[in-house]
Formats: sequence, structure tokens, C-alpha cells
Amino acid sequence: MYDLSLRTDGLTGTATSSSGISMSWSPVTPSAKYTITSYSVFCSSTSGFTPSSGNQVASTSATAFPDSGVAAGTYYYKVEAVVGHGSSAPSSQASATTHAVSSGGVTCHVAYSIVNSWPGGFQAAITIQNTGSTAWSSWDLTWPFANGQTINGVWNGTASQSSGNVTIRNCSYNGTISAGGSYNGVGLTGTWNTTNAVPTSFAINGTTCH
Repeated sequence: MYDLSLRTDGLTGTATSSSGISMSWSPVTPSAKYTITSYSVFCSSTSGFTPSSGNQVASTSATAFPDSGVAAGTYYYKVEAVVGHGSSAPSSQASATTHAVSSGGVTCHVAYSIVNSWPGGFQAAITIQNTGSTAWSSWDLTWPFANGQTINGVWNGTASQSSGNVTIRNCSYNGTISAGGSYNGVGLTGTWNTTNAVPTSFAINGTTCH
């Protein structure tokens, strides 16, 4: 174990939906002889857990991790900085509890279309439909990219991506979608390599759309 440590107040967790938690932490500043290559993120439903390969949920070069698709409940996280073939001591523990699911639930449909494409890049437009009987005050749109696409920019939303898993969260001005209503202002640009298939599986606030 390397003589490094994360700031004890550096790791924080924030619930983003009924099935999503966003983690962030302060970067490690090592001595000159070390180089941080990545961060390992660990998660458990038990407080005071010991990080291990069995509860590692991510390896990332960023200082944030969106944990999406979790079941409702409280989760505990720790982070280690990776240096060469070793790692730092674990950070202090942070926890977050997912948002409660509203009694009306979520029923939704998402239309995703590629409106422009060029070698190595593309532009997509997204329409979010609330097909249920309860208005939304906020939304988190999630989906997996199947072909390694990467988002470069997004408008009318805030995007995060971990590997192929994308989350776009509403802005302060467009979170409300009435029952039976829709919002077609979300768009993005991205990069692709050999294939740019349209995603086929979407979720709003952790609920799969149809």
C-alpha cells in the first residue's frame, strides 16, 4: 500500500434519482515520485465495509462517478487512488440514499434520432415523453451506448458518462414535464469509430421507458 491518502472530507455522495447516486472526491496530490493512474470506487450496502475486488464498482481517471441503476436504498462508498501496481489507503466513507419513488411512478417514452453524421462524429436529437398520469418535477435520462460512442457536448441538459453508460439530467428550467407532455429540446454531439447504432434502451429516473 502506497503512502497516499484522499482528503477525509473529499468524498461525497448525492442521490440523483430513485436509482442513481453521484459520487465525487478531491484529487490526490502525491509526492513527486508517484503518479496517480486512476481511482478505484467501492460500494456496499453495509456501513464500515472493507474495499475489495468483490465490491469494486468502477475504475476511472475522473474524480467523479455516476452510479446508475442501483436498487432503492442507502449505499456506502470508498475510493482508493491507484499508483502503478499498488493503491492508496481507502478514503473516508461517504453514503447517500436514493430518492423515493413518487406514488404515481414513471411511465415514459424516449425518441432518439441521429440528425447529422460525419466521419468519426455525429449529432443526435432526443424527445422525452411523459406517458403517465403524474407530472415530473425533474428527470434523469439514462441509456447505454453499445458501440463505444462518447458524448462531446450536450444542450438543455447536464451529461455524465461512465464507459458506455450515459446520464443526462435536466437543467433548472426544463425539469417539469406535465402528464401526457413531452420535451424535445435535448441534443448532443459525440464521436464514434466503426459503428454508431441508435440506442434501444432508455430509462427516466430509473424506470425503463417503452
